[in-house]
Formats: sequence, C-alpha cells, structure tokens
Amino acid sequence: MNLILLVDDNAKRQDMFSLNLEMYSGAGVIKKNSLDKAQEVLKVIDKIALIITYAKVATKDVAFQLYTDLKGSSRTIPMIVLGKEEGINDLHVDFLEENAEMRDVVQLAAKTLGVTALDMATQMVPHYFPMPTSYFKNIHTAPCDVYIRHKESAGNFIYTKVLFAGLEFEETLINDFIEKGTMDFYVDKADRLKVTAAVTSGLFERLTDKNLDKDDRLSATEVGMELASFKINNDGLTLEVVQLCDVTIQSIVTCINDSPTLKLLLARLLKNQSSFAFKHSLLITYITNLLNKQVEWGSSEQADKLGFLAFFHDITLDRDELVCINSQAELDSSTISDNDKLKVGRHAFDAAELVAKYPRAPLGVDQLIRQHHGELNGIGFTSNLQANLSPLVAMFMIAEDYVHEILNAPEGKFDLLQTMIKLRSKYTKEKFRKMLSMLERVPYP
Repeated sequence: MNLILLVDDNAKRQDMFSLNLEMYSGAGVIKKNSLDKAQEVLKVIDKIALIITYAKVATKDVAFQLYTDLKGSSRTIPMIVLGKEEGINDLHVDFLEENAEMRDVVQLAAKTLGVTALDMATQMVPHYFPMPTSYFKNIHTAPCDVYIRHKESAGNFIYTKVLFAGLEFEETLINDFIEKGTMDFYVDKADRLKVTAAVTSGLFERLTDKNLDKDDRLSATEVGMELASFKINNDGLTLEVVQLCDVTIQSIVTCINDSPTLKLLLARLLKNQSSFAFKHSLLITYITNLLNKQVEWGSSEQADKLGFLAFFHDITLDRDELVCINSQAELDSSTISDNDKLKVGRHAFDAAELVAKYPRAPLGVDQLIRQHHGELNGIGFTSNLQANLSPLVAMFMIAEDYVHEILNAPEGKFDLLQTMIKLRSKYTKEKFRKMLSMLERVPYP
C-alpha cells in the first residue's frame, strides 16, 4: 500500500482529506498537524510515496522546510503543496491553490501515485506495482520486465525498463540503483506474484548460507521478515510462507550471535538503516535472550518461544507507524484511521489466531502472543496488570517497553536511569520487579 504524509493543522479538513484520499487512491494516510511531527514521520518511515502539505502550517514554512530536508538527505518524494512557496522550483513538486477543491487534490494525488481514473472507480491495483529495490538483491535473474519511474509533468509518469525478463545481473547493479536514490522498482501488476516467489526463493537460499557476510545477513533477514509479513497478510499461511518464516527466525538468532554486545548490534542496525519493525523485533529477541539466561527456569526451549513471539507478535501490522504504538494512550491520541486503530487494538488477538494454525509452533506460544500487551483476550493494551500472566509474558512486556524507549530516544540521548524509573512505576508486581532487576544488569552503551 502507498503511504501519503498529510500535513494540516485543521483537524476537520484533515479528516475529510484523509477519508477521500484513502477511498479514491487506495493509499494509507498518515496525518500530522505540525512540522516537527511530519519530520519525525520521515525519520522513522522510509516508504512515504507522497507528501501533501499546505505551504504554511501554524505560521511555519512547512513545505519549504520539508523540501529542504528531503534535498539534504538525497531522498526524492513527490510533494503537493497547497499555497505559494517561491523557494521551491522542482519537477517533483506540484502546486495547487491554498483553497483548492478536494476533488482537485485527490485527482492530482492519484495521478502522482500512478492511480488511473478506472483504478479510482474500482480501487484496483495500479498497472505498475512498486516493489522495494532491496528485494532484488536476493535474486540474480530478473523474473519479469522491471521498470523505474520518472516524473514527466504534474501527475504524469514515464516508466523506463531497466531489467529485461531473464536478464542475469549482479548485486552491485542493485546497489548502484539504491545509492542513486531508486528505492522502488516497478513491475506489471500481473507479475508481482512472480517477483515475490522469486525473491522468496532467493532469500531462502541466502539465509541458509552459513558463509553469508554479517551485514548482508542483517539486510537479507530484514527483507525476509518484511516479505513474510506481506505474504501472510495477503496470502495467509502457505507452505512457502512457513518455510520463509522458519529460516528468517533462525537467521535472526544468527544475527544476534554475530553481535555479542548491544552496542555492536545497535551500530549495525543503524548502519543498515533498518525499519522500526525490524529493529524492534531483533532487539526484543536480543534482550529476552539475555534475560532468559539469568532466570532459573530459563532454557533453550524458552528461548525458542521468545524468539517466535518477537517475530510474530506484530506480524499483522503492515507499517512502522502502527508498530510504534505501544499503549492505549498512544493509540487513542494517534491520528491514524479508524480501521488502523481497530487493527492495532486487536493485533495481539489476530496474531495469536494466526500462530495457532502454524505447523510445529512452540507449545503455547499463541497464548503468549495473545497476552503480550497484558490483556488475556488480546484486545487493547492493559491498564491493570493481571496477576496470572505468564512469566514469559512479563519478560517480553518489559523487554518491549525497554526497546521502545531505546528506539524512540534521539540518537545518543537514551537515558537509562529515567527509563528504569518509568518502568518501575509501571511494573509494580513482584514478578515484573525481578525482571527489571535483571534488566538493569544488561550493559547499555
């Protein structure tokens, strides 16, 4: 799904824009009401397909500042600016009047995203389907014709073929495209399943290669997790998906063993510019693995359960913006759509139902997933810790909160003391306090 970042401080107008954009373009809309919040989104989510903003929001020159930020980071994201901004003259930026009609904004957004009038009427997939360029690092032969997209004029794009079906290529070619800012290739919508099948096969071969370079393994493991989530949410638990999940979970363990300290693991994740979802799962696995070694009932069997739990607990959440939500207060105050709020609120339940059908899943892990936000039924986030939660759930909840604090802190400014004070005020029951004492002994860089 394409993602649109919408910046507007008028809540009612923002809701109307969001509703119409989602309805007619088929895109997800991330709503923010200030420059600072929009900048935070662009820092943590690297797959924004379009930015729609007023030239000025709350008296700030939001359009110009976001454009400047993108230029400074060598990112190319199309923009639609409502109002005048003389400091921008770029083919990738379109302007409309500040009081432009809703219809004009939606139509231009749809054109920019490659959605045709027929697509808007039927909500079909656009003729050309975007696939992350990084996926192609895992294959050596193009499974179909592959294109890159160039903007010709407002809302109009030219698709240039860069890989021919059957063409053999080296990974260096894909790296060159990525270094030049090509984050997505495009394929005919009829070929997208062919591409995911080829990438899945290539990933399986790569992740089972014991001689794979450490950084290459980290990148391939992230793609494996991302592709597994995509295929689960679109195709369900097929045999192919189960095999991909199994090798990806094992590769996560290898990544952790390749990074004996938290400092080294964080450095490698930052170097690879990993997604929030991947960093989140990998770090939780790392922390729970350390805690499991400290408790008297810890074992390799428990480690397997915790690794499985870390991989699958957010598997139904399809983008970082949703994974970042970690409390009922954050969910209630978020500006995501009502459908997304429902998805986040029941993601523990949905993931547990999915894992209950998973062949050879660790015994009882579906219940652990159901309870991982403290609610026994898997709906919502707890405000009152249950006394009968499993010790494994207690360990996981503390590790997840700790990881969220690490990832949400500005780089180099994580405050361990304040984090522990915050966690101790939240987790007052004895089983949690014991885990917190163990967590304090985990060295943080």
